[in-house]
Amino acid sequence: MLKEIEIPIDNLLLDPNNPRFIRDLTMRERVPEDEIEAKQADTLKAFSGDSSPEEPEFDVTNIRDLYDSMLRIGFVGIDRIVVRPLGKSKRYIVLEGNRRIATVKHILEDLKNSSAPLDKPAAHNEAESHRPSFEKVKAMLLETAGLSQDEINHKVAILLGIRHHGSVLEWEPLPKAYNCYTEYMGEEPKKDSFEFAHKKAKAVANRLCIQKGDVTDALRTYVAYLQVRERFSGVRDDHYSLIESAIKNKYLKGTYFCANEETFELDEQSLTRLNVVCQFATRDSNDPEHTTDKKKKILPDPQSTRLLGQLIEKRQHANHNAVKDYASDLIKRAENEDDLEMTLDAAVNQLVAFEKRTAWTDAIDKLLQKQAKELAPQKYAGEGLDRGRKDEIKATLAPLRKIMSL
Repeated sequence: MLKEIEIPIDNLLLDPNNPRFIRDLTMRERVPEDEIEAKQADTLKAFSGDSSPEEPEFDVTNIRDLYDSMLRIGFVGIDRIVVRPLGKSKRYIVLEGNRRIATVKHILEDLKNSSAPLDKPAAHNEAESHRPSFEKVKAMLLETAGLSQDEINHKVAILLGIRHHGSVLEWEPLPKAYNCYTEYMGEEPKKDSFEFAHKKAKAVANRLCIQKGDVTDALRTYVAYLQVRERFSGVRDDHYSLIESAIKNKYLKGTYFCANEETFELDEQSLTRLNVVCQFATRDSNDPEHTTDKKKKILPDPQSTRLLGQLIEKRQHANHNAVKDYASDLIKRAENEDDLEMTLDAAVNQLVAFEKRTAWTDAIDKLLQKQAKELAPQKYAGEGLDRGRKDEIKATLAPLRKIMSL
């Protein structure tokens, strides 16, 4: 299926259709084969070595780390580039390794133009010494001779699924969801809008070499993402992991966040809740605890959805009405961004402590009731001083019984 070849860098074309480039989960028009070469300049520009205070975290199109590494050691083909031929030409589309090839192309362009950071002699000379590793690279060729475009797309999907949905080269959640969705929507019978079918989900799972449950989770999150992106302002692509953790949480799914099981669309109340706890419009501050308007961050990070799930689960399965009521009060306070003291962590700790106090009170109640039956005053046969001690004990227990509501 794959064979190794050596290819000049100028004959390698970045793939504008690669799902790892997806910056949002909206469906996009596929770039036709005969337009891929014309899109190279735009595709290369999508890769950047810069970062800004608004986007401190790198994503799949940021190449600063690779750029700095390749300046020091050149291009090292530890993990092979995977390509397929473009028609009958001697040019090849990069299926796997677009980020690395884009980095090489940027370095060669900066060398040619003496652009920063290669405008300094030392950096320029160091990069120049690695030029041979940049100008030709070894790649694994996917044979596509005699295949239709649909068959080629099918082969590519299988290959990328094997390489990236396993434990070695796991994709980021957003492009993984996009890949699952596009594959799902391409399954027969095709429909204009999304409707879940187990048979189609299983077919996608088999093609991408992942579990059917992973496909289902990706589709659920995808639909929720599209809903909140359309409905609320401030929803960004890097919020996807937060949405995913909320939608996938086993204690929140079907209780706190409810969705139609055919379309996977969240109901109105669930959409509102998701916007409230995620605080899309104000969450992107550099302060881990406060929003841009100095409110409390209800969900500081994706992992914190676990705490919200614990609160919901404890309220739902509490055997004591007092615990249910107390949990409801804590949840309301945790959901209130103005209540700076009641974080999810504090709410869980307080609820656990209350559960223990309630359990202790119930245990004491049972012991006192048992004692009342076994040591009824009318059964006491003592007299004199003993009778006085009994009355004294009764007087002592009276206020305790009132406190314990006995």
